[in-house]
Amino acid sequence: MHSLSPSIHGLLYIAADVALLPEPETDGHHTWTVEEIQKYIRRHPIGTKAYLVLMLFLLTGQRISDVVKLGKQHIRKPEHVSELLRQTHPGRWLSFTQHKNRKKAPVTLTIPMLPALETVIELSPCGSLTFIETEFKKPHTTKGLGNWFADRCVEADVLGRAARPAEGGRDHRGRERRDAVSAHGDLRLEDSGTGRTLHQEGPPTAHGGRLDAPDRVRSDRERM
Repeated sequence: MHSLSPSIHGLLYIAADVALLPEPETDGHHTWTVEEIQKYIRRHPIGTKAYLVLMLFLLTGQRISDVVKLGKQHIRKPEHVSELLRQTHPGRWLSFTQHKNRKKAPVTLTIPMLPALETVIELSPCGSLTFIETEFKKPHTTKGLGNWFADRCVEADVLGRAARPAEGGRDHRGRERRDAVSAHGDLRLEDSGTGRTLHQEGPPTAHGGRLDAPDRVRSDRERM
């Protein structure tokens, strides 16, 4: 099978050259830089809902349609997963069915709850059914969370990148909101090495450091 890969790739390049596979008309999702994440965190520090939302994106790698539904009911203890999974991660896990294609071709994922995520959830205002709730103690809709997160990005002056110029008739704040929404669809660290450090050593602070233990985080919150 591996020997066929170069041939298949070659055919794809040829097809693209003769316009059999037209390139999609999109600029893709904006990749957040470390500096943008730090800027966001300066405005929304650990212990806030805005910080929790960002860390759920970064530390699970899931779409907003999945993040909006994640909650305590999806947590699996180590003894409830296979021995093979326990060998790769001794802690707790998240198990859920992805929202996309859930009716036609459902995909159930079991992903590790990284130590950094455990810390963030412990110190954040989580809901009873979902980690993220509205001010009325109800789960967000996907669109509702997108709009809410966009406002938090605007507050932090982290606007991301719009896929297309704004429509006529939109006011300035409307453009800012859409720019920010385009950023949350695929939040990634630009430096993959930095991403690994984030996962291993705990959630980031506004100054680029790491919070490794809940006691240290509580101490920081008391000074705020």
